[in-house]
Amino acid sequence: MRMTSRLTALTALVITGLSTVAAAAAPAPAVPALASSTSAAPGTKLWAARFQGLGFSQPAAMAASPNGTDVFITGITQPPKSRDRYATVGYNALTGARLWSSIFHRGPKRNGSYGDDVVVSPDGSTVFVTGSTSEGITTVAYNAATGAKLWVTTFAGAGGTGVTVSPDGATVFVTGWGDQGTSSFYVTLAYNAASGAQLWMAKYSGTQLGVGGSDTPITVSPDGSTLYLLGDSGSTFLTIAYNATTGVQRWAKLFSGKGESSPADFALSPDGSTLFVTGDSRASGSSPFSYATVAYNAATGVQRWVRYDADLSPTQFGRTFASSIAVKPDGTAVFVTGENTKANGVGGYSTIAYDAATGTKMWQQRYFATGRGGEAAEALFAGVSPDGSEVFVSGLTHRGHYATFGYDSTSGAVLWSTVNNPVACATAIGAVNPVTPEVMVTGTCTPPTGGPQDYITAAYSG
Repeated sequence: MRMTSRLTALTALVITGLSTVAAAAAPAPAVPALASSTSAAPGTKLWAARFQGLGFSQPAAMAASPNGTDVFITGITQPPKSRDRYATVGYNALTGARLWSSIFHRGPKRNGSYGDDVVVSPDGSTVFVTGSTSEGITTVAYNAATGAKLWVTTFAGAGGTGVTVSPDGATVFVTGWGDQGTSSFYVTLAYNAASGAQLWMAKYSGTQLGVGGSDTPITVSPDGSTLYLLGDSGSTFLTIAYNATTGVQRWAKLFSGKGESSPADFALSPDGSTLFVTGDSRASGSSPFSYATVAYNAATGVQRWVRYDADLSPTQFGRTFASSIAVKPDGTAVFVTGENTKANGVGGYSTIAYDAATGTKMWQQRYFATGRGGEAAEALFAGVSPDGSEVFVSGLTHRGHYATFGYDSTSGAVLWSTVNNPVACATAIGAVNPVTPEVMVTGTCTPPTGGPQDYITAAYSG
């Protein structure tokens, strides 16, 4: 899942030109593992690793393999006096040992290539990365064990923002955004996962379409029948469902919330019956934002419930911005996290649990970086442990500390927390190991000695 901090400006999208360049970055050893993820005390840092790239490097997305052995990160790296390239790196999820890394560029050197999202095939054999090059939406398939490129395919006229794969591993789905003069569009593509051959293409056009939140999330139902896309249409949530086999639109829903709304993330219930969407909403430009979370019948798009949550006390809390949503493996609860800003402007985490069936609030937890000179903090990732007992929330403080928490999923009690400063960091993206109680966090960080920013990844035991 891709997440980008509001603290970091998004890289500009460029669509022009032609050509291909690909190179491999020299691997650097990871910090040795400190413990086994199956035996360490909760909150223990298991390992940390650095990816230097070719200069300034910024991760955009992170995905664990379904069997829990590996984790893959993609984003950008910018060589001196050149433009961005895709930068993808794989690690052993339990030890942090580097598996491989790949630098990919397509188009003239004056044009950039921007890696945006990553997903791993259900059998763990293939890593799919999508993003934007001067030719358009460019998707690359890698051998997960070696990093060898298996195929590359491009769709012209748009920039890639999201990728997912069907439960049977046969089809890769990619989404992106493009501009066609007075209107814009979302394009969704299906590819044969083995060959990269295009199977179908669908477009949704409008006059006020934008990139939803920091990206355009895309996901597929557990039975592989339906594909979902989340976007932004004129300050409203736009949710679209497609037939995953044909690309025919099943339904599309606009949600305006209190009046001005911006989507952030969505998630399906484990049985595929309900689609949960979260973001921000406010009544007018002068009123504060609140979390807005809506549940849809995944088959029909009919709204099941909606919930707004804001801390509006003028003496205590101000606006809230949602960033990530996760669902408990048994489907009974939904967790939303993001930024909760006090009236004095100091930001922190706000994490809320809802009953998945009714939208009733179960609990809420906040975190402010107290004792650190009043610095602000921002939650960017929520995930749930494989057994459903813990909710992991991670983000960063404005001084560059990773701040990660484990909450009891039923009560919201803090089980553990760690505020770790690998170096000064400006983004924080997370992934949960689907097999072991381990949460991994990566971001753009400046080395202690200064110089170009790198990917810094840390893993903690849940």
